[in-house]
Parts: sequence; structure tokens; C-alpha cells
Amino acid sequence: SALIFSLSAVIFCSLIPLLISLFQQYMAFQGNASFGEYLEYKFNDWFASNNSAPVIVLVVLSLGLITSGAIAYSFVVKGTLSNGLYRIFVWASAASADGEGTFMGRTIGIAITVCGIILLSLLLGIVSDTFSSKMAAIRGGDNNVYEGGHTVILGFSTCTAILLENLANARESEGGGVFVVLDPKPRVEVEEALAAADMNMRNSRVIVRSGHPHLVHDLARASVDAASKVVVMSDSSACGEDADAKNAQTLLTLRNVGWPKNGRIVVQGAVEANADLFDEIYPGKVDVVVVGEIIARLMVLSWRQPGLCEVYSQILGFEGDEFYSQEEPDLVGVSFGEAIFLYPDAVPVGVMRKNLECLLNPDWGYKIQDGDRIIVLAEDDDSYAKTEEPYWEPKSAICTPRDVNCVAKRSFASECKVLVAGWNRYIGPILATLDELVPPGTEVDIFSPRSPEERQSYIRKYFENSTEVIDNLKEPINMLKPDIDQVTSFSSVEALFTESHYDGLFVLSDVDLRGDGLAATYAADAGAIAFLTQLQRIRKTVSTEQMDAVVELNFKSTQQTLKCEGYVNLVHSNSLLAQAIASVAEDPSVKQILNKILSTESDANELQIQRYTKFLASGEKMPS
Repeated sequence: SALIFSLSAVIFCSLIPLLISLFQQYMAFQGNASFGEYLEYKFNDWFASNNSAPVIVLVVLSLGLITSGAIAYSFVVKGTLSNGLYRIFVWASAASADGEGTFMGRTIGIAITVCGIILLSLLLGIVSDTFSSKMAAIRGGDNNVYEGGHTVILGFSTCTAILLENLANARESEGGGVFVVLDPKPRVEVEEALAAADMNMRNSRVIVRSGHPHLVHDLARASVDAASKVVVMSDSSACGEDADAKNAQTLLTLRNVGWPKNGRIVVQGAVEANADLFDEIYPGKVDVVVVGEIIARLMVLSWRQPGLCEVYSQILGFEGDEFYSQEEPDLVGVSFGEAIFLYPDAVPVGVMRKNLECLLNPDWGYKIQDGDRIIVLAEDDDSYAKTEEPYWEPKSAICTPRDVNCVAKRSFASECKVLVAGWNRYIGPILATLDELVPPGTEVDIFSPRSPEERQSYIRKYFENSTEVIDNLKEPINMLKPDIDQVTSFSSVEALFTESHYDGLFVLSDVDLRGDGLAATYAADAGAIAFLTQLQRIRKTVSTEQMDAVVELNFKSTQQTLKCEGYVNLVHSNSLLAQAIASVAEDPSVKQILNKILSTESDANELQIQRYTKFLASGEKMPS
């Protein structure tokens, strides 16, 4: 008896500091929930994540019943605690006839025992049904989330796991964060997909809820009102206009209720022309990222200069160095050329003006003004700091570098011919970007099993609904179709490169052609590998010039496979999409920087890959 009473005392005493801690967390919580609702949310979260939770709950309740009953019995009948504990334990098991010597006492005891068994069975049935219903609600994602300052992701797709990893990486220095995913799919299905992705969340937590992003009740389930960031994902299964229409509906719902109260919204747009629409729906709250435009520009720029894909992947993600901007009042009046050498652990690349104008690679004589933010490439926002004195003085150099003529990028003096193998929603932005960079009269062949009429109609509608026009590409675009409805057909691929000479090759991932789900995405990557394998086979028999193919992929494993085969222009579209959204979510000014470095204007700054030996001064030895 002493052991049971001691165990009960330890358990119930340990609950007191736990309740105090939960109450303190509740007081710091900025939502509208009552303390009871907050306790229920914490209990549900613990109950769903702990497999032994039902056993723990039943043990605690049993100990509480027996202990409190024994104390009450001893107090009423003036008996000992050990006797009271024994009696309560016996009665709780419905063995009421124990210890009775008379016939009538045993008869009554048997009757009471039978009734006790029936009542106990009913009680167990009710408890079982209650637990089953509660577990079904918890596992189905129907209960509310009560968090504050968290990030909510509205919508789930193949890139959501990568997005979560990038956001968790950005929050690692803060000890981790809380991320809530809200999607119409069942909670179990989304959690299984996330578990299969084998994410490294770096002390961050992921909570999944089932619901529709355009319904206020479902948004409240994810505690969107108290979120610091809300990411509205584009529906990859819908066409561009339909996907943007769904996001516009979600934004209208958020605007009508004024959520998030103290946070910002990042919207993934599918069509560039709709970006202004999102800003108008919820002005001052929204940052729009049209990832299709970013990927299309990156693919075309990588064709002009092989290797840029890997560079952009490094600076967009949070694994290596990325862009950060910070205001430095002490540098007002200092030239940009002087400021460059005040950051030994970062690389200043430009200035973000007070009016959000982005100046990349400004003149070294530019004087930093009040409100300017210095844009740097650094490992993290807390990994660098400005020093009082420059770490290197350029004027003290013994010799000056030679003039560097950057001519590595591919250019064409006359018209060229480009092949696009495959089809997806990036085809419109790719054609628009190509038109800006190639000379007049350039031909484009699109090789896909889709109907030529369907493709022509899509391209026509894309340019009708956008601000882009075709000036340099030869019209109409040539629509080529393989003989067996597969771009991997050897005879069709052989005919392509036997009859034509191509200066550029883009391989797009056509996921929609292969159905829905993860299997279709894997099949699209397999199709890209098969096409490139057929091309390598044809090159052994047909005299064709080696091309730097730009290949869009969906999985990092496929990227590694093709890297081993010598391909360098590999665009992991899901990863780039997630990295771009995560970067803008963490710092909205990154959007302006991306627009600058991916611009196709003739006077724009751009990234180039050069041999470092070109930057050595005359007579300077290469570093060992």
C-alpha cells in the first residue's frame, strides 16, 4: 500500500509543474483560445505522437481512482489506509461477495458482482468508443492547432518536403521552428509522404492538418491568425490559370478575416501576368513568387553558360551561402568600394535602396545613403559582422589584376535552331525568355507525344494572356510528334538528329502525361534519362555536335545519376522551386535580387563562371 501511495504522490506532484508550465505558455500565446482549449490541443498533440499514451492515461486514472477512493473510505469508516485500499481494489473489480459467510450475503454478493461486471463492460465499451473516436479525430487532423509565430503552408505537393527542409535549415540557428501543413488530403496520407521523404528538420516540428485553404474554419484549424508566415502553394495538378484562381480565392478569404494578424503571405504564382492581381487582393501583405518564370530563365541562361544551374542552386538554398541584407547606419556616406572590405566573412554584392530598388554591383564610388541595406552573400544572417577597419587595402597591392574579358557565355551572330523535348507549364516562359536572347529567325522544334493542335493552342493563349510577344523566334513553332507516342522512341529521336542540326536542347519533365502521384513523377525522370541515353547511342552512329543539354528533373537521385554521366546543366525544378519560396519567405527583399540576377535585359548584371587564373595579377602565382 505504501508503494502505491508513493507512486501516486509522485505522479500527481509531477503534474503540478507541468500545468504551471503549460499555463505560462498559454499566457505567451496570442490567439483567442481559452486555457481549456489550449490544454486540449497540447493533450491531443501528445496523445497522437506517443504510442504508449492510452496505457499511461489508463494507469494514471486507475491509480487516481484507487488512491482517492482509499483515502475517502478510510476517512468515512475510520479505518486504516491499507484496509481502505484493499476494499476499494476489491470493489473496483466487482468481487463484492468476498469475505461474506452467510448464504444471503453470498447471494447478494453474486448479484452485485454480476451487475458490476455488466456495468464494467458498459463502461469499458463507452471508454473504448470514446478513445476510438478521439483517436480517429486526432489522426484525421480534425483538431485545432494552437501555436503562435509559426509558419503555415497551405497545400501539399512533391516539393513541400524540400520546402520544409529549407525553412527548417533557416530556423536552425534559432533552435528550430513549428511548421503546419494544411491540405485537403487525409492527414495520414500527407504524413506518410513526408516520412518517406526522410527530411532533416533540425529540431523543428511539422504538424499536419486536413482542410481546405479557402475555408475560414479550416484556416482557423491551422491557427493561421497567429502565424508569422503563410505560404500559399500552387496546385501543380491544375493548369496555370486555374491554379492562380484557387490561390486568389484563398487570398480573398485571408483578407476578409485579416489573417495573419502580424505576419506576411508568400504566394506561389503560376502565371506572371497574375502577379499584380495577388498584390491588389491583399495589398501590403503579399510577396508573389512566380517560380515558373525563375526556372525558365535559369534553364535558358544555363544553356548560354553551362554550369549556372549549380551556382543558382547553391545561392538559393540554405545549405551554403545565400543572400542577406542589413542596414548599417555607420556606413552612411561611405563609398560602396570601401564597404566591400569591411566584411571579412561575407561578400557584399549590392545595395537595397529605401524604396526597395535593388542595385547589384553598383559603381564603387556610390555613396551609401540613409535607409540603404547592404546585400551580402553569407553563410547565415548571424555569421558575419562589419569591422571598423578594412581587412584588406586595395591601394596597398603590389600589382594590379589584368583586364578580364568575360566571354564564356554562348552567343549567336545569326539564327540558330533549338529543340525542346517534352512538355509542361514551363514551355511558355522558356519560349518568351529564348525570344529575348536569340537572333531573329531562330527556329524552335517542340518534340512531344501531345497533340500538335493542343500545343499550338496553349502557346497562343499563353502569349495572348501575357505581356510577352514573339519577335525573334520563327513562327509558327514546329510541333513534332514521335511515331509511338513516346519521346524515348529510338527511330523518332534518330530522325530528329539525322535531319536537323540543333544548337540547343532542352529536356522538360512531362509529369502530367504519365498520370498523377509520385509514380508519375518517377516515370517522368525515367523518360528524361531514356531520351538522353538514346541520344548518346545515336551520336555513335550519326555525326552530331556535342550539345550541353539543359535537363529538368524532379528528384535529386536522378540528378546525381546524370552528373555521373557528365551532364552539368541539370535543373532540379522541385528543389529550385522550394528554395526560391523559402528564401523569399525568410527575406522578401530576395525577390528583387532574383529578378535582377535572372534578368535577360542587355544592361543587366548576371552571374558568370570564369577561371580564377584570369583574375591573378601579372606575375602573381596561383594559390596552393
